[in-house]
Amino acid sequence: MQSRIYEFYGRKKYQGVLNKVWWNYFQEENITIIFSKRLFPMKTLILVRHAKSNWTEINQKDIDRPLNSEGKMEAAEMALRLKEKGTSIDHFISSPAKRATDTCKIFCETLENNVQDIYTVENLYEGSTFNYEAAVNKIPNEYKRVAIFGHNPGISYFSHKLSDEVYIDNFPSCGVYAIEADCESWNDFMLAEKRVLFFEHP
Repeated sequence: MQSRIYEFYGRKKYQGVLNKVWWNYFQEENITIIFSKRLFPMKTLILVRHAKSNWTEINQKDIDRPLNSEGKMEAAEMALRLKEKGTSIDHFISSPAKRATDTCKIFCETLENNVQDIYTVENLYEGSTFNYEAAVNKIPNEYKRVAIFGHNPGISYFSHKLSDEVYIDNFPSCGVYAIEADCESWNDFMLAEKRVLFFEHP
């Protein structure tokens, strides 16, 4: 008897819906089942640490420190790399610190997004992994590819929580880490199956 092949669209965690009775039937009828996830949308999260900042103004508040000339070049270089990869970003989230928003703006301009649409999250300045996770959970589901611009050590610790595929001991200035998850809602991102796409830095 010729084997018949059917593709079952569902994530791995849904494979259990086919109980033993059905499996026995498939075997008797010589039916092959292939599990596929391609009907389900993926969510992509891109973490970016701010580029190098200016320390020349001694009395300047930390949150107000801008990028220095090297930092501006770093941000432009990394944003261009994303553009050359064909990476698009639907939504930009940034710490309110000037060095983070300046980095974010350069990425926005290079990727031809509107800098006016940058969404700042106060708790990402000196943020913990909890603050990064909370920011992800609040992302509107209409967005598929989102970038978050933040700081060490929080952004490094958060990358550890997302996956152990790539271990980043200390996010370098303007480091870019991209990871995708098999989920439809950002609320499910943390527990969903994930795959690291790339990690690059200047």
